[in-house]
Amino acid sequence: RLSNLGAARLLDLQGPAEGRPLVDAFRSAEVQQLVRNVLTRAQPRRGEVTVGAGGSARVLELSVSPLPVEKGGVGAVVVLHDITQIKGLERVRREFVANVSHELRTPLTIISGYLETLLEDGMEDPQTTENSLRVMFKHSERLQHLVDDLLTISQAESRSIPLDLQRLDLCEVVRRVIEQLQELVRAQEADVKLVAAAETIPCEGDPVRLEQVFLNLLENALKYGNRSGLAVRIRLEQSGPQILAEVKDNGPGIPFEDQEHIFERFYRVHKHRSRDTGGTGLGLSIVKNVVVAHGGTVSVRS
Repeated sequence: RLSNLGAARLLDLQGPAEGRPLVDAFRSAEVQQLVRNVLTRAQPRRGEVTVGAGGSARVLELSVSPLPVEKGGVGAVVVLHDITQIKGLERVRREFVANVSHELRTPLTIISGYLETLLEDGMEDPQTTENSLRVMFKHSERLQHLVDDLLTISQAESRSIPLDLQRLDLCEVVRRVIEQLQELVRAQEADVKLVAAAETIPCEGDPVRLEQVFLNLLENALKYGNRSGLAVRIRLEQSGPQILAEVKDNGPGIPFEDQEHIFERFYRVHKHRSRDTGGTGLGLSIVKNVVVAHGGTVSVRS
């Protein structure tokens, strides 16, 4: 009988809703049933319906209340709320909890297994004891990295990421990172080089956080380059008041459909391979947040 412009927009109606059957306006049998229950029992009801499809789909919350009409009958008034964003946040939260649980469970299960071995009879053999302790130490470090990454993400998303700003040489920061990853560089038989437009690139930044940025980028290039003759170039160039930093490799690249998502928490292009290599799925999200905290931007081209 009556609708407003907001309802027409939410339902993506072509033409007026007045005079149309309910199922035609909502394109949903569930809404038809919901309203029928209200008309029959004269009691309010709530429900949800998805309208549209694909990327334009919206989730609407419906509040349906009985409305007395002339001659003693009962009608219904339907109020719509667009809860698409709330549903999206709920999905992100569920995925976040599931991913964190998985990342914590894997090293904890390994540590628990080796502890059980040692408690049973493993400590009688010094070699077994040493091997078990080495494995447990490695996975305790993995847990520590995950906790540190989660803390960084939490600080970044609450816009309280702490920065210890200092005058520094960005070339020196990158050299330290390359040195730290020498073991991985040798294992991959990769050729890693710093290509700087000058001997020093002075800037103001947090040396620890910037080291974290280049560590994550270079480690990704080395871990997922996965080819013989892997070459990685880190280019630094002063551009007016800004610095352009580029990490480039000749690896397999990133599929186009994944590129807009790779800076999201826990997003993985190759999910099985990332977990095999022990990544947390937080590295590129940390890169983005640290760069943004420094007043910069980050992008990908593949």
